[in-house]
Amino acid sequence: MIGDYYNESSVTPFSNVSAQFLIQIIATPTCLSKPIISSNVSTNTIVTVENSFQFTVTIQSDCPGTSIIDFFRTPPVNMYKSNITFDAINNVSIVTETWIPTSDQIGSQVYCAVATDRYSTYLII
Repeated sequence: MIGDYYNESSVTPFSNVSAQFLIQIIATPTCLSKPIISSNVSTNTIVTVENSFQFTVTIQSDCPGTSIIDFFRTPPVNMYKSNITFDAINNVSIVTETWIPTSDQIGSQVYCAVATDRYSTYLII
C-alpha cells in the first residue's frame, strides 16, 4: 500500500492505493550483445518553434537472426514515433520521429530511448 500523508510525523494517511507491478522471468539469453542505437541528429541540432522536425533512429542488433521487438522512449511533448520498420539490406530496424515544438519548449530537451530485441537485451541512450 502507498499512502499520502499530511507531513512526515502523520500516522494516518489521506488515502491508500494498492501498489502492483509485474515481474517477467526470462531464460538466460544465448546472445549477450546489446542493440546499438544511433540517429541522424547531431548534438547541437537547432529546431525552430512550430516547424516540423523529423529524424531517424536506427537500431542494430549484433545477435544473429535477432529482430528488435520494442522501442520505448521518453521524448519531448508532441513528438510522435513511427512503427518499427526493418531494413533488410542494411540489417537494421528504423523508427522515424516527428516533432513540432511549441514556444513553451524553447530550450534544451531530453530524449531517452531503450531498444529491446528478442533476447530481451537492451541499450539506453
